[in-house]
Amino acid sequence: MPCAWKVLLIGFTFLASFARAEVLKLLAEDGFPPYSSGQANNVEGLSVDIVRSVFRTQHIEVKFEAVPFSRCMAKVQAGTELGCFSTTYDPTMLNVLIFPDYPLLITSAIAIAHKDSTEGKVDEVNDLEGKKVAVTNGFSYGPEFDYHPKIEKQFVSSDSNVLKLVAGKRVSHGVVNFLTYYYLLGKQTEIVKKNLKVLGPIGTGGLYLMISKQHPLGEQTARKFDAGMDSLIRSGEYEGLLKKWGEKFKLSLNDIRYMSATNKDPLRVPKKEK
Repeated sequence: MPCAWKVLLIGFTFLASFARAEVLKLLAEDGFPPYSSGQANNVEGLSVDIVRSVFRTQHIEVKFEAVPFSRCMAKVQAGTELGCFSTTYDPTMLNVLIFPDYPLLITSAIAIAHKDSTEGKVDEVNDLEGKKVAVTNGFSYGPEFDYHPKIEKQFVSSDSNVLKLVAGKRVSHGVVNFLTYYYLLGKQTEIVKKNLKVLGPIGTGGLYLMISKQHPLGEQTARKFDAGMDSLIRSGEYEGLLKKWGEKFKLSLNDIRYMSATNKDPLRVPKKEK
């Protein structure tokens, strides 16, 4: 074979390998709308758009696989999958997980009750002490709530079921993500819709792409994610994504600016300065 053809063949082989290396597979929650939901390789949501856009700035294509959150956590902790989203920052998991410096966004969990409930306003986790609270099995609402010994948690299969239990007075309270609440409210029956009220937030925290510490691409992927998020924020594209998704729920950019990943995650102190 002529030398020139050998050089070309080697070059094409290298380019093909490089192209394959620049495709990442990540797990995405299958039931956390409007952040991430779907089936098989067809997922959509605000978190999905952010992850895809972040890695695109690094010339990396992302392939998604939708899985339940519990399976997502187990596979990433074991190192059999590279990464998954979304979860709150949990310092007890730092031996197996990498949390990038940037969250995908900052969000809040809210407490809800039946509209006729005499329960008072909720401003923090401790306001739910002694209460029976419906939550979605496998979801994290921040360490303070997740590990609180004086809150009786009733685990259900979905956020939609949380709303139904509260509307039916089967529990005194429910806790759901605020954007998920407004997303799901529009899909409930009129009976459920009219029998719910928001008592207030139990706290805010970042939602992260969690990356396996055991996976050989873990550290590298975390660095590329942070570089990509920095680029996305500086270009203004990140704010554009927040605006687009806020408009779906009739929320202005001012209404959701607190969700920006440029804000400090109160569950993660100190936060690395950029």
